[in-house]
Amino acid sequence: MPAPSPKAANILPPAPSPPSVTSLWHTPDGPLSLTVQTWPGHTYRLEYKDDLAAPAWMSLAGNLFATGTQLVASDPSPSQHHRFYRIVQVD
Repeated sequence: MPAPSPKAANILPPAPSPPSVTSLWHTPDGPLSLTVQTWPGHTYRLEYKDDLAAPAWMSLAGNLFATGTQLVASDPSPSQHHRFYRIVQVD
């Protein structure tokens, strides 16, 4: 946060918006890929569950650092039936 300036407007930088999936694609017998809208300079993690009742989310690739406004994350071996995904901003 910038230092306050007397008699001047103190403007904060915009807050990062939550990450969101903007596209998803999968080829037969290939990886599933997701494009995620991100905030540059922040770290994200793609997680999954095969069953929403499972107690914990599993990380797919560890932490991913965003250098731009979007990043592509992949699941190299998606489930044959169904899988649930979420993207988490780590910092």
